[in-house]
Amino acid sequence: MSEGRYRHLTFEEREQIVVWRLEGLSQTAMARRVGRSSSTINRELARNRLPSGGYQPSFAEGSYPARNPSGDGVASRDPTRPSTSLA
Repeated sequence: MSEGRYRHLTFEEREQIVVWRLEGLSQTAMARRVGRSSSTINRELARNRLPSGGYQPSFAEGSYPARNPSGDGVASRDPTRPSTSLA
């Protein structure tokens, strides 16, 4: 299941998650079908929950760049906070 490297869910995978949610499929079953960890599905649904409690792929697609403004695939660190390096 794991390739050792993180891949974002595709829009098609997100659309399929919506269908499976409506069908009442468990997150574990969704994960098996899409070939991902169940924690990936859990995080996806938790992070991209609409204010109404639902889930919409287009909202999820637009939410990732908002959480990662640097656009480099790495969460940017707040430059005003001191480094927590142990070195």
